[in-house]
Amino acid sequence: MARHHIIQAMLIALIVLGVAVTGVTVKDDGSVEKGRPISFQAEVSKMLDILINSLYTNRAVFLRELISNGSDALDKIRMLYLTAPKEPKNKDGEVPALEMRVIIDNERKSLTLRDGGIGMTKAELEEHLGSLGTSGTKRFMEKLKETKDDSLIGQFGVGFYSAFLVADRVRVASKSDDSDVQWVWESAGDGQYYIYEDERGNTLGRGTEITLEMKPDALEFLSTDNVRDIVHQYSEFVHFPIYMQKGEKWEVVNENKPIWTRKPSEVKEEEYHKFYKSLTHDYRNPMYYSHFNVEGEVEFSSVLFIPQEASQDIFVNNEDTRDNIKLYVRRIFITDEFRQLLPRYLSFVRGIVDSNDLPLNVSREVLQESRILRVIKKKLVRKALSMISEIAEKDARLKEGLEKEKSGEDGEAKDENTTEKKSDDDKGKEPLYPKFWAQFGKHIRLGILEDANNRGRLAKLLRYTSTKSNGTLVSLQEYTDRMKPEQKHIYFLTGDSVKKMRQSPHIEEALERDVEVLFMTDAIDEYVVSQVQDFGNKRLINLAKDNARLDEPTERDKAIEKERKKKYEPLTERLLTLFGKSQVRKVILTRRQSSEAFILSTQENDMTPRMVNVMNQQAISSLHTMRYSRVLELNHRHPLVRDLLTRFEADANDQTAIDVAWVLFGTANLQAGFPVSNQAMYAKRVNRLLRGRVGLAADDTILPPDDDEYDISDVKPDTTGTDEGLLLPVDNDGDESSDKEDAEPTAAETKPKTEDDAGDL
Repeated sequence: MARHHIIQAMLIALIVLGVAVTGVTVKDDGSVEKGRPISFQAEVSKMLDILINSLYTNRAVFLRELISNGSDALDKIRMLYLTAPKEPKNKDGEVPALEMRVIIDNERKSLTLRDGGIGMTKAELEEHLGSLGTSGTKRFMEKLKETKDDSLIGQFGVGFYSAFLVADRVRVASKSDDSDVQWVWESAGDGQYYIYEDERGNTLGRGTEITLEMKPDALEFLSTDNVRDIVHQYSEFVHFPIYMQKGEKWEVVNENKPIWTRKPSEVKEEEYHKFYKSLTHDYRNPMYYSHFNVEGEVEFSSVLFIPQEASQDIFVNNEDTRDNIKLYVRRIFITDEFRQLLPRYLSFVRGIVDSNDLPLNVSREVLQESRILRVIKKKLVRKALSMISEIAEKDARLKEGLEKEKSGEDGEAKDENTTEKKSDDDKGKEPLYPKFWAQFGKHIRLGILEDANNRGRLAKLLRYTSTKSNGTLVSLQEYTDRMKPEQKHIYFLTGDSVKKMRQSPHIEEALERDVEVLFMTDAIDEYVVSQVQDFGNKRLINLAKDNARLDEPTERDKAIEKERKKKYEPLTERLLTLFGKSQVRKVILTRRQSSEAFILSTQENDMTPRMVNVMNQQAISSLHTMRYSRVLELNHRHPLVRDLLTRFEADANDQTAIDVAWVLFGTANLQAGFPVSNQAMYAKRVNRLLRGRVGLAADDTILPPDDDEYDISDVKPDTTGTDEGLLLPVDNDGDESSDKEDAEPTAAETKPKTEDDAGDL
């Protein structure tokens, strides 16, 4: 950026300082000899030297610049001849064609580029080649505004001087319709130049011929193959033919015409597929494409493609996505390293953008930050999202068409006369959006997080399975369209798998009441949905939250809940003391209809265990691992809960009640996805309760060995030793005092000292 400002300052200084003319020699007949050179001032010469050596980092762009200038000149004369056609001829009687030719002369070590464009008079050569930076000046921009001509006229600006990157000497012969003489501009890039009449006479008829005498270290640009490759890279889609010699014949190098300059309705699908493969080097056809022209505030053409598969993980590596969109200005390739054209979440989209309005800086290597560029980006993002939406819409039309075929109805006719075209109808094919979602669903989720301006559009692209979808994907719009009239919210659940979520106590009531629930299995779904919050004025409610309910309570419900809370307060307080606040944040009576005694949930603003696990695994928490925040919901209709209330009211230290409470709590942890911190103690309590269930004392020891009960007289004794040394000491399950860590808490120990004290689970 600093170098850009320095170069810009140089150009302004060059224009301000101007040139000093030392004179030319004039013959009696009026023709001009080469004569004495026209010299730049010393300061200008120095700045010219710096400019030539610092303007471009890639020397091959010299050919791009010269072809671009030639294309400008051809475009200008074509426009002029629409209103004032002429037919100039050279001295051999030949009419110049609207084309460019590249001529390589290995003997003379020169490269020549000839065009049949507008050409320049002597005064124009002096003005536009004798002064650097004309095309970037305020004066030039004012001239464009006066003529109302969006195309660059056939004049040379700073880009012309990139020729000195590869040439020791540059000669420009030019013939304009406004002059009877063909003039030559010549310079060695040493701070001076000559302008003289071409001794060959009128060889062009009209146009410009640039001859470069190549530097010794630039002879690689005299290779026909290298020049062809450069033309293909930068100027493949210039809409004038570029010829090069192949043996005795001339052949067109830029055969691939830019399909984006044609009407979308005139381009066949096979042509889009071929273009996509040449653009991306992908051997497969694109999944989908969109060809459109934008008019109005800015004008540009674009063809965008969605590939069959995601090529990289955007959450790991974003470096390889920068070349996905190729930027052209008037069919001249500029760059594929401008990441600002599409945001990161749309990095999978491939394609081109071609604008006549887009401004360039002096080097054409770095784009200017401009209002036009911001508008193009905004419209490009909208078009890309529209293309994705169209995939889903076509799936819906496909489904509707199949239904109409069954009913005997005809579909609507397709209007081909548009300025936009998307992939041909997939009549008879399988729905495409499920495949898109499988490949690029993460990108859409990322867009929800990063693009607040388009969050509403992106929310329409989200897809999930549900309790009613039979494994097919459901959009939020489809969900709301089939909601029951009395339903006010959109309900969802997050988890590792649909199978686990279907068994969750959080959705029992919804299943019983036939309320649809969305299943979200991606790691970041919970955070994504927290950014959406509502869709179509319907809030998204996570059923794993403690405040989730399918109905709003009536005044009667509130009064009953208040009295019920008082009744069960001894139990809720005892369990909060028993488990400790490090295990549960609060204990409440559930509003859910469930078959479970204990249900674990989280508060509205806390993360579910699924999200906590994701955060910890990705190491994106700040200084330490995230803590689990549990809310214990008691089902007052469950007999075990009522039994616990009775037992704890009678004896706060009832060991059976304590065991039952811990086992129910551990089971609820497993169901909700929370970890069981002390699995060994959990197993012992289950074992102890089972002993009591079958009539065994809780402290019964393990039975003695029963080896003597079996007749093994036919087995020979082992003389190599005995197994006695392998016997392990028996752990008395009833004697828990032998293991301090697993010791049963006493009544005095059931109240934790701090929230950091782990529970006994």
